[in-house]
Amino acid sequence: MAFLNNINQLRHVEWGKSFLWDFRIPDAPAPFDQFFPAIDIEENLANLESFNFEGYNNSFKIPQKRTVKDVKVTFVDDYKNSGLSFFTQWVSNEIFRENERYSTTATLQDAAKQILIQKLPSTRGDALLQSSYLVYPEGPLAFRGNSESGLLIHQVTLVIVSTISVGERGD
Repeated sequence: MAFLNNINQLRHVEWGKSFLWDFRIPDAPAPFDQFFPAIDIEENLANLESFNFEGYNNSFKIPQKRTVKDVKVTFVDDYKNSGLSFFTQWVSNEIFRENERYSTTATLQDAAKQILIQKLPSTRGDALLQSSYLVYPEGPLAFRGNSESGLLIHQVTLVIVSTISVGERGD
């Protein structure tokens, strides 16, 4: 039995699209405190690892554990590197606090900040979907320069501490 009776069936399917993405960190400096276009957003919403079980003649995989969810954001920075500076200050001054006598690490509650992500239509009208998370940055925060006249593009990985809302209709 064929899945498609004719090619016209494909024309009636509403296929998913990449659309446009904006992100916002309310505690960030302008322009990142308002919705700002992202070049690329990757939301790892579920992550499952399996345990390999070896039997006499067979091997099986069974679900073992969930791993940490994260969001990777690629964005264009302004000429002052405000975005990269914000993330660097977040790690250096808010998560890790140092002085001459000692250094401390912030609690998870103090280290996390809210991020909002919007999926927009191609017309940049009202948001189709909006997600919100509490996150903190992980991994390297590196400046990458070159001798071209292109844009300052940075990528940051944000570990999801808590999900506030996922895929809600934007306002």
